[in-house]
Amino acid sequence: MSLAEYVINPYVGAGSLRFGMDSAQVAEICGLPDAVDVDFMGDTSENRGWVTVGYKNGKVFHIGFGRGARVIFSGRELFGEVDPIGYCESFDPDPLEWVGFLYFMKLGIRMSGFHDGDESGKTISVFCKGRYDEYREQMKPFKEEEEKEEEKSAMPE
Repeated sequence: MSLAEYVINPYVGAGSLRFGMDSAQVAEICGLPDAVDVDFMGDTSENRGWVTVGYKNGKVFHIGFGRGARVIFSGRELFGEVDPIGYCESFDPDPLEWVGFLYFMKLGIRMSGFHDGDESGKTISVFCKGRYDEYREQMKPFKEEEEKEEEKSAMPE
Protein backbone atom coordinates (compact mmCIF):
# COMPACT_ATOMS: atom_id res chain seq x y z
CA MET A 1 0.00 0.00 0.00
CA SER A 2 2.69 2.53 0.94
CA LEU A 3 4.27 2.52 -2.54
CA ALA A 4 1.01 3.30 -4.29
CA GLU A 5 0.46 6.77 -5.68
CA TYR A 6 -2.73 8.56 -4.75
CA VAL A 7 -3.64 11.33 -7.16
CA ILE A 8 -6.16 13.68 -5.56
CA ASN A 9 -9.25 14.46 -7.60
CA PRO A 10 -11.06 17.10 -5.48
CA TYR A 11 -14.40 15.93 -4.09
CA VAL A 12 -14.12 12.70 -6.12
CA GLY A 13 -11.43 10.73 -4.29
CA ALA A 14 -7.74 9.80 -4.47
CA GLY A 15 -6.15 7.22 -6.74
CA SER A 16 -8.69 4.50 -7.44
CA LEU A 17 -10.56 5.22 -4.21
CA ARG A 18 -13.79 7.16 -4.69
CA PHE A 19 -16.20 8.76 -2.27
CA GLY A 20 -19.37 6.70 -2.01
CA MET A 21 -17.66 3.30 -2.39
CA ASP A 22 -18.47 0.61 0.15
CA SER A 23 -15.88 -1.42 2.08
CA ALA A 24 -16.11 -4.38 -0.33
CA GLN A 25 -15.23 -2.12 -3.28
CA VAL A 26 -12.31 -0.63 -1.34
CA ALA A 27 -11.09 -4.13 -0.38
CA GLU A 28 -11.11 -5.15 -4.07
CA ILE A 29 -8.68 -2.30 -4.77
CA CYS A 30 -6.58 -2.22 -1.59
CA GLY A 31 -7.00 -5.62 0.02
CA LEU A 32 -8.27 -6.27 3.51
CA PRO A 33 -7.59 -3.66 6.21
CA ASP A 34 -4.92 -4.10 8.89
CA ALA A 35 -7.32 -2.70 11.48
CA VAL A 36 -10.92 -1.49 11.70
CA ASP A 37 -12.13 1.08 14.22
CA VAL A 38 -15.58 2.41 15.04
CA ASP A 39 -15.83 5.85 16.64
CA PHE A 40 -18.39 7.16 19.13
CA MET A 41 -20.57 8.41 16.23
CA GLY A 42 -20.71 4.94 14.69
CA ASP A 43 -18.45 5.87 11.76
CA THR A 44 -15.96 3.23 10.69
CA SER A 45 -12.35 3.66 9.64
CA GLU A 46 -10.15 1.05 8.02
CA ASN A 47 -6.38 1.32 8.29
CA ARG A 48 -4.04 -0.05 5.65
CA GLY A 49 -0.46 0.99 6.29
CA TRP A 50 -0.24 4.74 5.64
CA VAL A 51 -3.83 4.97 4.36
CA THR A 52 -7.03 5.33 6.37
CA VAL A 53 -10.44 5.10 4.73
CA GLY A 54 -13.39 6.53 6.67
CA TYR A 55 -17.00 5.44 6.15
CA LYS A 56 -20.23 7.13 7.10
CA ASN A 57 -23.36 5.04 6.66
CA GLY A 58 -21.19 2.41 4.98
CA LYS A 59 -19.84 4.71 2.25
CA VAL A 60 -16.39 6.32 1.87
CA PHE A 61 -16.45 9.94 2.97
CA HIS A 62 -12.82 10.50 4.01
CA ILE A 63 -9.44 9.20 2.84
CA GLY A 64 -6.41 9.99 4.99
CA PHE A 65 -2.69 9.57 4.36
CA GLY A 66 0.40 9.41 6.54
CA ARG A 67 3.89 10.40 5.42
CA GLY A 68 4.61 6.96 3.93
CA ALA A 69 2.04 7.48 1.17
CA ARG A 70 2.69 9.29 -2.12
CA VAL A 71 -0.07 11.88 -2.38
CA ILE A 72 -0.16 13.84 -5.64
CA PHE A 73 -2.15 17.00 -6.26
CA SER A 74 -1.97 18.81 -9.60
CA GLY A 75 1.29 17.09 -10.51
CA ARG A 76 3.16 17.53 -7.22
CA GLU A 77 3.81 15.09 -4.40
CA LEU A 78 2.49 16.96 -1.33
CA PHE A 79 4.58 15.27 1.37
CA GLY A 80 7.71 16.08 -0.66
CA GLU A 81 6.69 19.64 -1.45
CA VAL A 82 8.82 22.32 0.27
CA ASP A 83 5.71 24.41 1.07
CA PRO A 84 2.60 22.25 0.61
CA ILE A 85 0.42 24.89 2.29
CA GLY A 86 1.59 27.59 -0.11
CA TYR A 87 1.16 25.21 -3.04
CA CYS A 88 -2.45 24.42 -2.07
CA GLU A 89 -3.08 28.13 -1.39
CA SER A 90 -2.25 28.79 -5.05
CA PHE A 91 -5.47 26.87 -5.85
CA ASP A 92 -7.46 27.88 -2.76
CA PRO A 93 -6.13 31.13 -1.25
CA ASP A 94 -8.50 31.04 1.73
CA PRO A 95 -7.77 27.97 3.87
CA LEU A 96 -9.50 27.64 7.21
CA GLU A 97 -8.15 26.37 10.53
CA TRP A 98 -10.07 24.31 13.04
CA VAL A 99 -9.15 21.84 15.79
CA GLY A 100 -5.51 21.67 14.67
CA PHE A 101 -6.20 21.10 10.97
CA LEU A 102 -6.07 23.27 7.86
CA TYR A 103 -9.02 22.93 5.50
CA PHE A 104 -8.81 23.82 1.82
CA MET A 105 -12.54 23.84 1.24
CA LYS A 106 -12.33 24.51 -2.50
CA LEU A 107 -10.07 21.46 -2.92
CA GLY A 108 -11.52 19.04 -0.38
CA ILE A 109 -8.09 18.71 1.25
CA ARG A 110 -7.29 18.73 4.97
CA MET A 111 -3.75 18.91 6.41
CA SER A 112 -2.18 18.67 9.82
CA GLY A 113 1.37 19.05 11.09
CA PHE A 114 2.52 21.30 8.25
CA HIS A 115 1.49 24.60 9.86
CA ASP A 116 2.51 23.94 13.45
CA GLY A 117 5.88 22.22 13.11
CA ASP A 118 4.58 18.83 14.25
CA GLU A 119 6.66 16.57 11.99
CA SER A 120 5.21 13.38 13.50
CA GLY A 121 1.66 14.66 12.99
CA LYS A 122 1.88 15.40 9.28
CA THR A 123 -1.17 14.03 7.52
CA ILE A 124 -3.09 14.82 4.37
CA SER A 125 -6.73 13.87 3.91
CA VAL A 126 -9.33 14.31 1.24
CA PHE A 127 -13.00 14.60 2.05
CA CYS A 128 -16.31 14.48 0.24
CA LYS A 129 -18.40 17.53 -0.57
CA GLY A 130 -20.38 18.74 2.44
CA ARG A 131 -18.29 16.79 4.96
CA TYR A 132 -17.41 19.81 7.14
CA ASP A 133 -20.20 22.23 6.21
CA GLU A 134 -21.85 21.98 9.63
CA TYR A 135 -18.59 23.09 11.31
CA ARG A 136 -17.76 25.94 8.93
CA GLU A 137 -18.91 28.66 11.36
CA GLN A 138 -16.43 27.36 13.93
CA MET A 139 -13.50 27.50 11.49
CA LYS A 140 -11.23 30.54 11.38
CA PRO A 141 -9.21 31.93 8.48
CA PHE A 142 -5.70 30.46 8.56
CA LYS A 143 -2.88 32.86 9.33
CA GLU A 144 0.80 32.05 8.97
CA GLU A 145 2.84 32.27 12.18
CA GLU A 146 4.43 35.52 10.97
CA GLU A 147 0.99 37.12 10.61
CA LYS A 148 0.01 35.99 14.11
CA GLU A 149 3.23 37.50 15.55
CA GLU A 150 2.61 40.79 13.71
CA GLU A 151 -0.91 40.97 15.17
CA LYS A 152 0.41 40.30 18.68
CA SER A 153 3.09 43.02 18.41
CA ALA A 154 0.52 45.54 17.11
CA MET A 155 -1.70 45.04 20.19
CA PRO A 156 -1.41 47.66 22.93
CA GLU A 157 -0.03 46.35 26.21
